[in-house]
Amino acid sequence: MSRMLPPSRFLPLLVVALLLWTGCDSNDEGGFSEADLAGSTYDITEFVFETDGTGIADADILGALNANNSAVRFFSGGNFQIEYQFTGEGQRTIFGDYSVGGDEVDFNFDDSIADARRQLLLPDRLSFAIVNDAARLELEQRLSDIRLSDFSEEQFGNTRSDGTMIITLRR
Repeated sequence: MSRMLPPSRFLPLLVVALLLWTGCDSNDEGGFSEADLAGSTYDITEFVFETDGTGIADADILGALNANNSAVRFFSGGNFQIEYQFTGEGQRTIFGDYSVGGDEVDFNFDDSIADARRQLLLPDRLSFAIVNDAARLELEQRLSDIRLSDFSEEQFGNTRSDGTMIITLRR
C-alpha cells in the first residue's frame, strides 16, 4: 500500500519547486549586454560634483555646458564617446570603452584624454547603474582629493575636495 503526502504538506513543496524552477533560466544573465546599448545616444541631464567641504560650492558641470551639444554615444565594439561643449567654446570629445555586466555599465577612459577628462572632474573609471530598461543610466560615485581648479580655476582656485559625482544620462 503506497502512502501519499497529505495536501497540507504537498503544497509548500510545490511552491518551493516552482520558485526554484522559474529562477533557474540558464540563458538569462539578469541584465543587459553591450548590444543593448550599441547605437544609442544619451543626453546628459544631471552632472554635478557635490563637495564635502564646508563653504566649498558644488561644481555644477552641466550648468557650464551647452546641453544641446552634449551627449554620450555608444558604439558596437564596446566604445563610447562623450561630446560636450562648454558655453562659449568649441565642441570637444572624449572617448573610451565600456562594458556591460548585469545592471551596470562601466566606463574606462582612454589615457590620451586625461586632461580633458580631468576638466570634467571625471576619474579614469565610472560605473553607471542601468535604470528603467536602460532608459536612464545613473551614477553616484565617491571621489577623493579632486582638484576643482581643473574644472574652474576662477571659481575654485587651488581648492581640492572629496565628494560625490552625480551623473544622469537619458536615452
